[in-house]
Order: sequence, then structure tokens, then C-alpha cells
Amino acid sequence: MIKAIFYLYKFTICIIKPTICVLKPTIYIIDVQNHVFKEIFFITCIKFSIIQSYVLILKFFIKATLLIKSKSMQYQFYNYPFTMKKKYILFALALFFSAISTKAATITIGTGITSNTTSGYPAPYGNWYQGAKHQFLILASELNAAGMTAGTINSLAFDVAQVNGASLQGFSIALKHTSAPAVSVLETGLTNVFSAATYTQVPGLNNHIFSTPFIWDGISNLLVETCFNNTSWTSNTQTYWSTTTFTSSIWYRADNMTVCSSSIISGTSSQRPNMIFDWTPSNTPPTSNFSSSSTFTCSGIVSFTDLSTNNPTSWTWYFGDGNTSTLPNPSHTYLSNGIYSVALVACNAFGCDSLFMNNLITVSTGVSPIAASCYPATLGYCCGFGITNVNFNTINNTSIDGAEGYSDFTCQQTTVFEGASYTLSIGSSAQSTQNYAAWIDFNNDGVFNNTTERIFTATSQMNTSGSVIIPTGATLNTPLRMRVSADYDFSVAPTPCTDLDFGQAEDYTVIVTQNFNAPIAAFTFSPNPSCSGTVCFIDQSQNAPTSWAWDFGDAVGTSIQPNPCYTYAADGVYNVTLIATNTNGSDTITQAVT
Repeated sequence: MIKAIFYLYKFTICIIKPTICVLKPTIYIIDVQNHVFKEIFFITCIKFSIIQSYVLILKFFIKATLLIKSKSMQYQFYNYPFTMKKKYILFALALFFSAISTKAATITIGTGITSNTTSGYPAPYGNWYQGAKHQFLILASELNAAGMTAGTINSLAFDVAQVNGASLQGFSIALKHTSAPAVSVLETGLTNVFSAATYTQVPGLNNHIFSTPFIWDGISNLLVETCFNNTSWTSNTQTYWSTTTFTSSIWYRADNMTVCSSSIISGTSSQRPNMIFDWTPSNTPPTSNFSSSSTFTCSGIVSFTDLSTNNPTSWTWYFGDGNTSTLPNPSHTYLSNGIYSVALVACNAFGCDSLFMNNLITVSTGVSPIAASCYPATLGYCCGFGITNVNFNTINNTSIDGAEGYSDFTCQQTTVFEGASYTLSIGSSAQSTQNYAAWIDFNNDGVFNNTTERIFTATSQMNTSGSVIIPTGATLNTPLRMRVSADYDFSVAPTPCTDLDFGQAEDYTVIVTQNFNAPIAAFTFSPNPSCSGTVCFIDQSQNAPTSWAWDFGDAVGTSIQPNPCYTYAADGVYNVTLIATNTNGSDTITQAVT
């Protein structure tokens, strides 16, 4: 038999995501056409590829086509280091080859030497009841510590201490990726990997070779399900188990034929059967992915988390300000205001992949308001509660949600005019309603007055918005703190300093300036119609009127109060007029009142 030779092929080039095309065992093409070389943001991509040949390869021919400044050029390289300079491009191409192999390995999870009893659970081969459905959780950290990385799981074995039960009918195994840190419910959506009409246990290792190998992503927790349904009961086969630090086993056992489709729970435990996996590591390059702690920062500090799949072993981060990192999850401090693009190149022995996120991070360090007297905490985040967007005048900030807890966005500032009306919109990712409130510290004393400084409130809303009129008398031309809060609908309504059950509070900066515009007259009234004859009027004029002239339309009543009430002597329809005035002018509005 002629054995295949596997070569690890590597090149480096200043370009994003080249592709490899293999024409025949001795000729290769690096095809980077239509990828434009960017002088303003350099990324050195180290690309690997596995090449299989049945002959010994002695010379390699590479043809690179680059689209540079809208001009296509072709370069040819052989298997020795080569550097080419042009007046507007400099890059290096290097090659090396080495033989590699991919072999299966055994991964052992749990080494305990005690076991379940003949009637005790968890017991994957437990026939004390006619049927039993188990789910066992293995953390990704446990698999990694045992030597498993992203790859293919080919089989699973349980270690039997003593066989006590009968053969198992309809025995099956299913697997699933999960983010759950512990088991609390019987999950659905698992992938069946092994089925046997009848399975007879034996002392020692009981190995189940999967009909459909399971591809583990290397980062998710792993859920293992076993199930069977017999028509009679005996005793539980005893299986060696180990103790975990979390709830790792959950089961349902019953004398019926619907155990495997049921979501009923009979019990949970931190005891989990020992398991032995046959696993083949992936020969797939990573798929780059990452997240950032925020996309807008006042401090300039941003934490990045690698989310790449297929088990990368090296990382190169480009933060867009000329700095880099090789840590998997770095924290970076931006020293200057600006908008920055970020890229990650993730590699393993089989290749590399890069992800470029344009204009990802905005850094803005404005003048902050004075410190607040309190900063509400998030007591227990859940379910997307909190705030994902605040839109107020020129502020339009998108954040994560209550998982961030209290967030200081005071470097995001907006300037508003006293007396003017603005729309405040608050967004959330929660699938349930929330209560909302907002305040501005108008007198700049560091304390939010829940009555006089509350500018907005809404109850039992998913997303919400409303009008905010900036009152006269605020401290002018000074950074003032605005606080926006949201919490679960059935929690106590937010106050400026109340810790929030599941939601969060966010702070922003508002600067109030004198309004040099004439009023825009507006008013509301109630009730309408009025049965008693008394109607109350509320001034809603913008741009800070300083005087009001009301004519109630019955040739009798007038008022100079901003919010008067008036009693009509007779039924009818009356045209009510308001003239709102300030030093910059006046405006008039008339509405019919019944």
C-alpha cells in the first residue's frame, strides 16, 4: 500500500484572507485577487494549509495575483525565502514544510472508584425502574484539562463495576453543545449518535461506537444523554462515578413506555458516571470571532474576548491604534479619542483565519459631571433585562444589557436648550416588560430628586419613548448628570439610588444652555368633554416662556397662570387661546374645548 504524505504548508503575507487552490501535487496557487492591500491598516496573515500527496514533493511553484491600487500584478515564488519591493508595496513570502499526522486519542472524564447502588441513581444502565433517561453535563474546561480540543468524538464508554440488570431495550445515546453551567432541566434538541434495539452490559468498559460521530467545537460544554425503555424491572447495573463541584446529572425513571420523550425530572446529583471518549482532533483551521466589553468607552479601556472555534493556539490582535497583542483575551487602553477598527488573526496547526471589524470602538473622553451620591447595582442579571440603547437628542448609545450592571457613559454628552422639548427613547433586549425612569441633576448637587428632577417614567413597556421638556432654572452651561434606569416589570419601580433586581442604570451628560428662541405655544387640557364645567389647562409650550395669557373663549375668563383651571357657566364649545411669551418673542395657539 502506498501511504499518503501530509505536508504542512505555511506562508505569511500582508493581505486579508488569501485562499489556497491546489491544482496538482506539485503546483499551488495563492489566489488573493480582489483583496485590496490597505496601507492604512496592516494585517499580517499567517496562512496554513494541509496538502496531501502520494509522491515526495521537492520543488514548489507558487503564483500570487495581487490587486494593488486597482492594478493586477502577478508574482512567482519558489520554495526559498523571497522578498520583493515595489514603490508602494513591501511584503515577504516564506515557505516551510514538515510531515504531520492526525491520530485518535482516548479522553477520560472522571476517575472515581465508587459507584451507584442497585437501586441508586444516576445509573445509565439502571433497570430498577422499567425505563430511565439521564443527561450528564461535562464542562468544556474539564474536556480541555483532559486533553480534548475541537474535533470528532467517535465513541463513548461507561465503566461497569457490576452487572445486575437485564438487557436494555431501545438503548440510545445523544449529545449536544450547551452553555449551561449546571443541569436543571432535561434539555431537548440533542443529536442521536448511538442506538441499539437491545444492549447487554458487561463488566468493565462498555464502549458504544457512534454511528454518527459528534463534532465538538472545543469551547462549549457537552451534554450526554442516555435512555432506554424496558417492559420489566430488575436492578441497577453499578457504574463507577466521580463527584463534581456542580449539578452534573439529571434523570427521569419510571415504569412506563414514554420515558425517553418525557421532560419530567426524578432527581439531580453532583455524582456523574466516569466516561471515556475516543476522540480525533480537528484538522480544520480556526474560524475567527471575538467580542468586546463595549463599543463606546470614556476611559479608553476595552476588554476583548476570543470566540474563535476549532481550537486556536495563537492569537494576534490589531487594535487599530498601532498596538497589538498575542494574548487570547487581552485588555487594551486607547490613549486618544477616535474611532478604531479591530482585527483578530487566530491560528492553529492547520491554518489561520482573520476577522476585521471596521470602526468597532469609539473613544471619547469629555468633561464629566460631578460625582453622584449613589450608583445603583444590578443584584442578579437575567434574561436580557436592562438597557440596550438610549437615544436623547445627539446621544445614541448602544450597550449590551443588564449583564454590564451600572454603566458610566458620562463622556457621551449632549447640549439642550432650557424650555425645549426632546424625545427620550430607551431600548431593551428583554422578552418581558420593564419599568423605566430617567432623571437629570438640574441643580448640579450630585443628588437626584425623585420628584423635581425626574424627567421620564414608563411602566410595563418592552421598549419605550416619550417627550422631555427641559425646565427653566437648571444650572446652565455646566455638565449635568442624566441617569436612565430600567428593571423587571414586577420589581419595585426604579428610583435614582435603588439597586435593581435584574435591570441596570446608565449615566450620561447633559449641558443645558439658555434658549434664545421665542416660545412655541402648546397646551393640553382635561377633562374633555367636561360635565361639571371645570377644565384644567397645562402649558406645554417650548423654549421657556416667562409669561402666559389665557383667553377661555367665553368673553369672560382670562388667566396669566401657566397651568390654570377654569369653570364655565354654560354648556358649549369654546375656543381657548394661549399666548406664550419670553424675551425673544411670543407665539399663539387656539384649541376648541367642549
